Parts: sequence; structure tokens; C-alpha cells
Amino acid sequence: MSKSRKKPTKRREDNNLVPNKIREWRLHHGEYKSQMSLARAANLSPNTIHRLESFRLAWTPNTLLPIAKCLNCHPGDLISRDPKDVPIFQLIWDRCPDQKRAKLKKSLDKVASNFRDTEFA
Repeated sequence: MSKSRKKPTKRREDNNLVPNKIREWRLHHGEYKSQMSLARAANLSPNTIHRLESFRLAWTPNTLLPIAKCLNCHPGDLISRDPKDVPIFQLIWDRCPDQKRAKLKKSLDKVASNFRDTEFA
């Protein structure tokens, strides 16, 4: 009698899917302590959240957009930025002398206006 063998599960480092920081963002956000709570809020299945966080499912705009909306971040942040890292614009603002902030604000507003109508999909 032959026994059926379970196919070995791929480990994270063996998986060729692009890593993401969804778990880090979920835990950092605080409102979504469980995968289930984030799944409900993002209208995705808990299995999808689990598979994304364990790098067993490739992310798509259709999965990243609702998650990013729930976590109040940009979809690109979920792929590339640790939530504990301070955004570069915040660092620049914090280090700018008070007397130069009006000029800096004008420059930042100009940069931001180039992206206002951009859809990230």
C-alpha cells in the first residue's frame, strides 16, 4: 500500500514572489490586530490576507488598493516601505528652520500638485 506524500510547503525565502510589508503595516496601524479584521475591512478573504503576508500569493492592484485604503497608506508603501520609517518629506520638514518653512511648503505643494490627479493602479 503506498502512502500519499504531502507536497512540501515552500518556505518564504524559497518563494520567488515579490515580498511585501503588509503584515508590518497591519500590526503598526493598530486597528487591525488580526488578519480577519483587515480582511473584513478590505472586503477580501482572510485566506487572501494570510497568503499575501506569507508571500504565497502575488499581490495585484486589486489586493493592494483596498488594503492600503484601510491602513491609510499608499499601495507602494505596502511593498517597499517599513511603516516605522519616517517619510522623507517629514524628515525634510522637521529639519527645516522655521524661517524657511513657508518657502519649503510652497515647493512641496508644487511637487504634490503633480500627483494629485494620478491614479495608482
